[in-house]
Amino acid sequence: ANDVVLSGSQSPYPLPTPSEFLKWSQLIKVGDIITCARQLLYADPTETEKIWVSLFQAAWSTFTQREQADLTRYLVTLLSKDHLMKAIERRPNVVQILLAGVAACSPPLILPPHLVRYLGKTFSAWYTAIEHLQEICDEVADDEGNREVASDALAQLYGELSETDIFYGQWRRRSLCAETNAAMSYEQIGEWGAAQQAYEVAQEMARANLLPFGQGEYNLWEDHWILCAQKIQQWDFLSELARAEHSSELLLECQWRQSDWSVEYENIELAVENLPVQSIRKITFQAYLTLLKNHMGLIVDENRAEFTRLCDEGIQLCLHQWFQLPDIVTEAHIPLMQAFQQFVELQEAAQIFTSLRTTNAQNLDARSADLKHVLQTWRERLPNIWDDINVWSDLVAWRKHVFTMINKAYLPLVQPSNQTQGANSSLFAHRGHHETAWIVNRFAHVARKHHLIDVCMDSLTKIYTLPNIEILDAFLKLCEQAKCHYGQPDEVSQGYELMRHTNLIFFGPSQKAEFYTLKAMYLAKLNMHEEASQVFNQALSLDFQFPKAWAEWGNYQDRLFTSSPQDLQLASGAVNCYLQASGLYKNSKVWRMLVRILWFLGLDDANGTIGRAFDSYKGDIPIWNWAYFVPQLLSCLSAPREARYAKALLTKIAKSFPQSLFFYIRTANDELAVSRQRALHTGHRTGVVTTSAISDNNPQVPSSETRTPQTGVASSSNQPGGMLPISSNAPSMSQVPMAFEHVDDIIGTLKTQFPLLALSMEMLVDQLYQRFKAPPEEDVHRLLSALLQDAVQTYIQRASDPHDDLQVSEVTKANLARFSENLSKMPMQPHFHREFVESSMSLPSYVNKLQEWRNKYEKNIERKIRKSNLENASHWMVEFQYQKFDEIEVPGQYLKRLNEESNAHFVKIHRFDTVYGYHRHKEHWFRRITMIGHDASQHSFVIQMPTPRPSRREERIMQFFRMLNCTLARKKESRSRDLFFSIPVIIPFAPNIRIAESNSSYCTLQEIYESYCAEAGFSRDDPLVAYAERLRSFAFEGVEDVQSISTKLEIADEITTKMIPNCIVKNYFSRTMKTAGDLWYFRKRMTMQYAGFIFMTYVFSIGQRTPHRITFDRSNGCVYTTDIFPNVLTTRPELGHSEAVPFRFTPNIQHFMTRQNIEGLLTASVLAIAYALTEQEVSLDHRLSIFVRDEVMSWSLSAPGKLPISDANVKELVLQNIEVVVKRARLLACEMERKTLDPSAPQPVCQTITELINQASNISKLYSMDPTWMPWL
Repeated sequence: ANDVVLSGSQSPYPLPTPSEFLKWSQLIKVGDIITCARQLLYADPTETEKIWVSLFQAAWSTFTQREQADLTRYLVTLLSKDHLMKAIERRPNVVQILLAGVAACSPPLILPPHLVRYLGKTFSAWYTAIEHLQEICDEVADDEGNREVASDALAQLYGELSETDIFYGQWRRRSLCAETNAAMSYEQIGEWGAAQQAYEVAQEMARANLLPFGQGEYNLWEDHWILCAQKIQQWDFLSELARAEHSSELLLECQWRQSDWSVEYENIELAVENLPVQSIRKITFQAYLTLLKNHMGLIVDENRAEFTRLCDEGIQLCLHQWFQLPDIVTEAHIPLMQAFQQFVELQEAAQIFTSLRTTNAQNLDARSADLKHVLQTWRERLPNIWDDINVWSDLVAWRKHVFTMINKAYLPLVQPSNQTQGANSSLFAHRGHHETAWIVNRFAHVARKHHLIDVCMDSLTKIYTLPNIEILDAFLKLCEQAKCHYGQPDEVSQGYELMRHTNLIFFGPSQKAEFYTLKAMYLAKLNMHEEASQVFNQALSLDFQFPKAWAEWGNYQDRLFTSSPQDLQLASGAVNCYLQASGLYKNSKVWRMLVRILWFLGLDDANGTIGRAFDSYKGDIPIWNWAYFVPQLLSCLSAPREARYAKALLTKIAKSFPQSLFFYIRTANDELAVSRQRALHTGHRTGVVTTSAISDNNPQVPSSETRTPQTGVASSSNQPGGMLPISSNAPSMSQVPMAFEHVDDIIGTLKTQFPLLALSMEMLVDQLYQRFKAPPEEDVHRLLSALLQDAVQTYIQRASDPHDDLQVSEVTKANLARFSENLSKMPMQPHFHREFVESSMSLPSYVNKLQEWRNKYEKNIERKIRKSNLENASHWMVEFQYQKFDEIEVPGQYLKRLNEESNAHFVKIHRFDTVYGYHRHKEHWFRRITMIGHDASQHSFVIQMPTPRPSRREERIMQFFRMLNCTLARKKESRSRDLFFSIPVIIPFAPNIRIAESNSSYCTLQEIYESYCAEAGFSRDDPLVAYAERLRSFAFEGVEDVQSISTKLEIADEITTKMIPNCIVKNYFSRTMKTAGDLWYFRKRMTMQYAGFIFMTYVFSIGQRTPHRITFDRSNGCVYTTDIFPNVLTTRPELGHSEAVPFRFTPNIQHFMTRQNIEGLLTASVLAIAYALTEQEVSLDHRLSIFVRDEVMSWSLSAPGKLPISDANVKELVLQNIEVVVKRARLLACEMERKTLDPSAPQPVCQTITELINQASNISKLYSMDPTWMPWL
């Protein structure tokens, strides 16, 4: 309700007249306002902090240098006071706010670095302290000693926050020895043994005075040598070192993993008491010792009171340390979560020990069954496979202590002399041994995944020291051992001998099948091809439903076909195996196989040699997984050789998952309208097309360009059952249906099966297309912007010629005349005609006029568009929940899935948000709508209309990288860093409309730049105009080569000095983030995401990364890039870079990331992504096949007059391009450096990536780029 407005006569207080109010206001002093404000500050601590920071920042800038120095000394004294400890548990506290004010000052207020570090850690001002120390390291140029101390403090903070990659980057920047740099790069890739040797070499050379080093660096060598020894489980060496160094903490860690505490409890208790401080680890040891001694009867702990007290004390200490850490949960919180879990298992172990004390020979079976629930829970409660190996080592050591006590309690109850006990009692008595074998097998598996082969093998050898293990554990041990040998090229023969001499009599059929599969893989690697095929066959004869055997056999035949491409029987066998495996697997592992199936079908001959494998397949078809490849299947409809298979699959998808297909096939149907009309004009009337019609009118579908037509085949009819309803009898060429006929049939099937759903989805598309079109003024603005962009580029090109009079060309005048004619119905047309058509003007004045017109339209449009009510655009969408005939899923969920097995959990659209917004992308204003799901989740999309011409190409490349995310999610190197490609969901609705995932937190690099230009008071085109004018002045000055690098460098230096500094991005995000923690976390995530951007653009030759094509998500740090089109040569369909820099890495981005993030985090992330995707089992070349083929076919049809490429040439070109992509990926994976590691002469393993980054950030190369690329931004 509206508030009642009181008149002067109704008000209880008389309102002053204007003159009285003016006199009263003149009497007010600043002190009066401050006094009132002080009374209000207690209401909101957040607002209080903002006021203090802004006031302190403003006051600091007004002080003289002497006053600033005096205030700095006072602040140092104040921040060192003991009374500040009273506020240590408050959030926010005084120290946090004071440091926030200090960090905001300009020029910087420099505090002692170690004081800042202490305050940041003690008062939970971690990220404010990091920002301040970072500023000292980067900005303070006159105090080398202070920078060194700040660098040391910064490294310590990163170490305490467990930000290992940034910690490595900080040390690699400041280290004096190349050995330190190399050893830390080894640590980052998990080569702990090589890193340990490098540290040994460094220490030996330092002791011989052969290396320059500091004491901090030497301490680092010693600490990290111990760390490396822990990672590779060298606890024997560490135990000796701990005794020699009298390190109780290290000695206890060794004894935790080596000793039987029930025997050596006295020495261990003494070592625990010698620990200097009361830490979580010390309390853990004390709690277990108390539990153990109570179980052994050495102490009496009634009701476990002392044990419970220690556990509670440990949990409280964990909570206190958690509270001291940053609010944002990061890697620093993980050890505390593991400590919480340890106390949970200690309490469960207390229950186990209670059960053991009451166990005797008579109730052994019952007591052992009681433990089964706890032990089964322990099997399920494990760390992530990508977690640190020491976490796994600690868990295994702890549980082995408990299992040892179980053995000591159970084994005496079933002595060999006592034969009255049954087999079950003997089995129960060895439960501790069985659990030990299981957890050791699991640890060995994790060690192998971490590429710690020696650790894995050492663990496996301990299993056979157990007196009793289960058959399954023996089999798992054998498989892990075989996989270890298989992964080492020089141990393949040894592994095969192990397999050959293994007795399989105790194993079941499925275990034998897996064993024979491994054996066949060994034979294939040893090039024993006949034997390999026989053993694969033998494995499947034992278990026909074993998917891994089918997958590996198919992969084996796939590799054979690569080396013998003429033998199509090998390809046919691979297709058969892949089909069988895809029907058995229930996850995304199937995708690589489906890609290969589509690739092989495209290589079929006229006899259908490969296709017969598809025809004869009788198993289940994984329609759920085929639905991911709808764009590729629609592409296949244009190739008669593959069309019948694609149509059968698409028909099944239409029946099972219609919403995964509807929008794509609707777009295909619209795009085929031209082909349909052309076919009608060439005599295609009755569903049969002649050979000439096919050759003259090769149809295209939107998701891929047309393939070279081959011998035609008939389309299939739909039949029930798992097998594909495809006839193997190929009809003559004259009976080949065209692509639009297949599409019509599939659409007919979909609408017949789901008529209400199809109607609802069609109505949704119609509403978006009809109700959200851009108004005429936006079209005019877009065309004016295009004219301005063309004019600026022309100005830059012609400015270097002093003889050019810079008059507007006749072509431009003709374009302006046509543009003026098109504006005939608009009121501004006469004005435009007078200014641009009737008057003659020079190119600079033409640019200025276009700027004026563009800016005028821009202001008018921005004034009109804020947020709009949806009811003004579409009443149907406002009442969507009542108007729809069937449930519609939120678009894009079929693309974003990873390991889901159905669409049962997909979110349905409940309604649309009643308000829609706008998103500006370069010169377009797209409407942003928000869908509200049935679970109240919000999903925002922008309606892109019109769409880019090659939008189907972009969607395919996005699909490929989204598929690679599944691999990154499984690999330890990438998953431990949470690395993935940020790919927004884009769904085509029609040829000229699509929706793209977007929300209000997105901002492009172009928007950041335009925001700065608005603040600085100049147009966003002014730097380019200034570039052209300066180029023009150089030409008139008689400079010999105006286009030389030196000239461009001089111009760019002027632009960066006067107009575009390198702190634009940093300042923008510093303003938009609420806290220093948000800024720091955004910077970290953005750096890691930029690694994915680098991989995408470099490996796939994706150029033209102009600012409007790079998008940042301010809510989570994701980095998106749009218009993802690989650069293909104009003369030949080959991927290749045509730019001076390998990827975009401009000064503003570098400055925001910071040097240690670049050195440590960015390089490690790029390497991790590349390594995860180039491992042999990933088969990157196989995944690329159909996507690269589509790019080659796009090139062949991109320009008129090009002749179709023959099948042989298509295959050759595809393989060549795949080789280029894989070679670049292996280059980023530093494959050669990994193979040639030499700890005696260490070199950084990421040297190749560092060189590429240096090349991308090289000033000469950057400024040799076209000015419109904005190399200074």
